[in-house]
Amino acid sequence: MNGMSETNKVVLAAILGIIIGFGFGRFSANSVALEGGASRTSTSSVETGATSTVPAAAQSAATSPLTTESQDAAEDSTVATGEQTSKTSAVSAVDQAAGRTVTALATLDRQGWVVVHEQTAGVPGRVLGAKPFGPATASVVVSLLRGTVAGATYYVMLHSDDGDINDFNLAKDVPLLGANGLPIMMVFRAQ
Repeated sequence: MNGMSETNKVVLAAILGIIIGFGFGRFSANSVALEGGASRTSTSSVETGATSTVPAAAQSAATSPLTTESQDAAEDSTVATGEQTSKTSAVSAVDQAAGRTVTALATLDRQGWVVVHEQTAGVPGRVLGAKPFGPATASVVVSLLRGTVAGATYYVMLHSDDGDINDFNLAKDVPLLGANGLPIMMVFRAQ
């Protein structure tokens, strides 16, 4: 660790903290259930990676600059949501240094995408970067088309995959919904 920069040490410590916290949270969440199979809010938030109050309909404002096909499909600025759900996928991110990459901890129960959205009017907006992922649990570094800006808010969100893992298409690779019916995502700030 002596050859590591201070930034790398901070990122490594954050990732380890996320992994330990995520593991503890998953262990705790499995033992908490209400009558009739419903989950408590805290359990649901662990399963989905965040206690998000952004409704799935808020995703309709998102557009993606990643591919021509994505731009054409998203010209009307709408996204089909609610097509894919997961009770075991999760994502976590901490506030991190502004730059051209974002690091997150993701669990996906199928092949999908870890996607970074900028915030627009308080909800996820344009896509800054996407990386194919899963099925797995691991730290993911997403390269961005445009870097994050210190002080700004961003979202790391899980998206489904339509079968073409080499091409992220926002119209087809829709946000993955958790057990609570909301997109599986985590809000973070660039510093």
